Amino acid sequence: MALSVNLLTTVAQCDAVIAVLDDRLRVITKREGDFDYQRDNATDDATGVSARLTRLASKIAELTASLAALPAGTDEHRRTDEELTDAEYEQKKLTFRQQDRGPVYLVLREIDVEEAQSRRTSLETSRAAVVARKAQL
Repeated sequence: MALSVNLLTTVAQCDAVIAVLDDRLRVITKREGDFDYQRDNATDDATGVSARLTRLASKIAELTASLAALPAGTDEHRRTDEELTDAEYEQKKLTFRQQDRGPVYLVLREIDVEEAQSRRTSLETSRAAVVARKAQL
C-alpha cells in the first residue's frame, strides 16, 4: 500500500511521523531480539528433549529387561527397580516439557520472528518514504 506522504506539507509533520516510526522500530527491534532468543532456546529444547527421551527409552528398556532377570528381594533388584522408577519419572517430566516446549512451540517462535522481521521491514520502508518526502520539502 502506498503511503499518502504527499499530504505531508511541512518538515515538522515529517519529523512527527519519523519520531513515531523510530519509536515503533525501536520496539519491534527489541521484540525481534526477544523472539530470536526464544526461538534459539526453543530449538535447543526441542532437539535436546527429543534426544534425551530417546536415550531414556533405551535405558528403560534395558532396566526392565534387567529387572525381570534379577531375583526379587535382592539389593540389586531394589536398586534396579529404583533406577527404573527414576527413569520413568524423568521420561514423564520430559514428555510434559516436550508438549510445552517442543516442536509446536519452536514453530510458533519461528513465526513470531518472521512476523517481527516483516513488520520491521515495513516500518523501515515507511520511514524511508517519509524521509524522502521531507527531503523534497
